[in-house]
Amino acid sequence: MILNSKITVKNYKCFDSTGGGFDRILPISLIIGKNNSGKSSLLDLINFLIKRDEGFLELGRDGIRAEVLIEHTLTEQNIAAVFSRGARGGGIYGDHFEYGKRFVGHTYTYKLEKKEVTYVSSDPEIDLSITEYFRRLAKVIPKPFLEKIYCHISAERDIVPEKSDFSQKAGTSINLRSNGLGATEMIQKIINLEKIESKLVEKELLNELNAIINPDIEFTRIVVQLKDDDYWEIFFYDAHEKRIALSKMGSGVKTILLVLLNLIVRPKIENKGKGSYVFAFEELENNLHPALQRRLYNYIREYSKKHSTYFFLTTLQTW
Repeated sequence: MILNSKITVKNYKCFDSTGGGFDRILPISLIIGKNNSGKSSLLDLINFLIKRDEGFLELGRDGIRAEVLIEHTLTEQNIAAVFSRGARGGGIYGDHFEYGKRFVGHTYTYKLEKKEVTYVSSDPEIDLSITEYFRRLAKVIPKPFLEKIYCHISAERDIVPEKSDFSQKAGTSINLRSNGLGATEMIQKIINLEKIESKLVEKELLNELNAIINPDIEFTRIVVQLKDDDYWEIFFYDAHEKRIALSKMGSGVKTILLVLLNLIVRPKIENKGKGSYVFAFEELENNLHPALQRRLYNYIREYSKKHSTYFFLTTLQTW
């Protein structure tokens, strides 16, 4: 799961022409830095790799268009896709594949645009007559996170009671935002709509939540009820059947609940495999007790291993 290609963004927000990025990408990448140091910009870079949003490149810096560069070390498989075995001619002396093998292990730079990847390296070993072959290689080198789904939780987040909208009651679409808006409606729909199996929240989500928050507390039930002001409110019941409103709880439980909504519930609702997502979570440690932090991060680590999923976690902590 390790992606060894170096990925750099230049001329974007706090990154100038020198650029910043990732030397390689691990299943869990921890981005450490103080405020305004570029952590969110690196998450924007990951989002661009997935969505190829032209607006990202146009935003740039100081009137200069942003650039995303990939430094990739060629493999024999890459070479075989362009330098055909048994082929001759075309400016190459002898068998094309045997000629191309000399470039295995060499690293070249490619620029990633919205719709294409272009070759930008210069190498004295490459004769101008075969430059076209290296342009073709741009089409076969790995494109990090292509066809993945970006899932983001922002540092400023909350789960709050949400206004009842009966016009939406028959729909099953979910609009869970990175700041937590939509979470109450999401749980409400899953519990109350016949089209969605309620055990997804009442059993699966609740079990995973308890696995993280135990032994501090254990919840036996989760419900969503409509209050007099036409707002839906999430409630938990503890082992003593005491009902506790989520809005009265600390932000730690809300953070863990929001993480689990994205890890457990979202893939089921969207009918996608858990490995289809790239998760970008900002400052999960905010208002979490150190013991709870450890349990949450251990949960994420095991989730990543089990589902071959990539996580990008930003933090202010120096660990």
